Amino acid sequence: MDETLNHKFNGAGSVVLGRIKEVYPQWFGAVGDDTVDCTDAINKALASIVRGQIFFIKGNYKTTSTILVPKMITMKGVGNVAGIDPAVTSGSTIHGVHTGAAVISLKGALVNCLEDISIWGDATTTPKTGLLLGRSSGASAGRHFFKNINISGHFTVAAIYSIASEENSWYGLLANVLGGGAKYTLYSSDADNLSVDSLVTSSNFDS
Repeated sequence: MDETLNHKFNGAGSVVLGRIKEVYPQWFGAVGDDTVDCTDAINKALASIVRGQIFFIKGNYKTTSTILVPKMITMKGVGNVAGIDPAVTSGSTIHGVHTGAAVISLKGALVNCLEDISIWGDATTTPKTGLLLGRSSGASAGRHFFKNINISGHFTVAAIYSIASEENSWYGLLANVLGGGAKYTLYSSDADNLSVDSLVTSSNFDS
C-alpha cells in the first residue's frame, strides 16, 4: 500500500488537522475490504477537519452505525459501483451493515458534497435508508452537491429520504431498492418535520 495511506493515528484522543488537501480514513484505521468495521475510522476522519475533503480510495468500507457528516465536508471516491453486488467493486462503496436510520446522514448539515461514491444497504442487517437529508432544528439544512452517486441495495424505508432539505443539486444519480421492504426509492416532502430520524411519512408527500 502507498505509504501515504498508512494507519497514522491510534488511541482514544482526537486529531485536529490544519490546512490539508484531503484526509484518508486509512490514516485512522479503515480498511476497504468489506470485513473490517470502518465506522470509527470514518468518524474520526470526519472530525479531524473543518471544510475539508475525505477521500475514499477504491474499496468496500463496512459500517455498523450511521455516519453523520458535519457541514461543509466533501466525501469523494474514485467512482460508483456499476453493478448491483458490493463485492464487485469498481469504485468506493460505503456498506451499511446495521438497522440504524441511514448509512450516510446529512441531517442538519449545510453545503456538503458527495462525489463518485456508492452507498449500499446490507441484505441481512438492513438500514432504514441509504442517504438521509433533513433538518435537525428550525435552521435550514441542504445546499448539497451530489455527483455520480449510486445508492442501492436493501432498505426498510427508502433509498433516499429527504424532509425539508433545500436547494440540493444532483448529477448522475442512480438509486435502486433491491429488497428490505422499502416502499420508496426516493421519499421527499417539504414538511418542517424536525424528527427525521424517525423516518415517518407526512401528509404532504410529493415524490
